[in-house]
Amino acid sequence: MANHFVKASFVLTVTEAEAEVLRQIEDATGILDDSGFEQDELAAAYAALGESFTSCFPSIEADPFGGFRAIFSDLDYPRLSFSLQVDPSDGSGRCKVWFYGDQVDVETAALLIQ
Repeated sequence: MANHFVKASFVLTVTEAEAEVLRQIEDATGILDDSGFEQDELAAAYAALGESFTSCFPSIEADPFGGFRAIFSDLDYPRLSFSLQVDPSDGSGRCKVWFYGDQVDVETAALLIQ
């Protein structure tokens, strides 16, 4: 028999535009996880995420993902320490976003929400 404990769990209601940016977070962390990208490929992948993502996480100097990396406590290891679930729109232009997990990096979650 196993015991499972949720260390943190909360839900936010956001606009559809905000939900779209949050949906792209997993794609962005996946891109940064692939160390095989050259600088020009990183720039193209960053641009492909779209204007909503790039306006929230602007590039910093030579690093197109610099603004995104800045939300993580370890810039060299940009990983979410929690699960992020974005529900479909409820029909009113709003979506529920769930944050949950063990050993949650609260600062990263807070910076992402801002």
